[in-house]
Amino acid sequence: MSKIERKIEINASSKKVWEVLSDIEMILKWDISTKEIKELEPNKYSVKSTMGDYTSTITEIIENKKRTSKVDHPGGLLWRP
Repeated sequence: MSKIERKIEINASSKKVWEVLSDIEMILKWDISTKEIKELEPNKYSVKSTMGDYTSTITEIIENKKRTSKVDHPGGLLWRP
């Protein structure tokens, strides 16, 4: 299984960043590829995006520090250079 890890530095407190990442409605504002997101069950989401539709399941949460998700996409890896 492939693994992609991405890190960025944000000029804001970890609490503020966490608030934005945890708010489903905010994803539509900061992720331009996401067109629609719907919660299927706690920590599991159906996502419609410009790169195709997929299901994202949050598998690990370390509050104010880390969130890990598993993405199930019928076509395989989501990536557009």
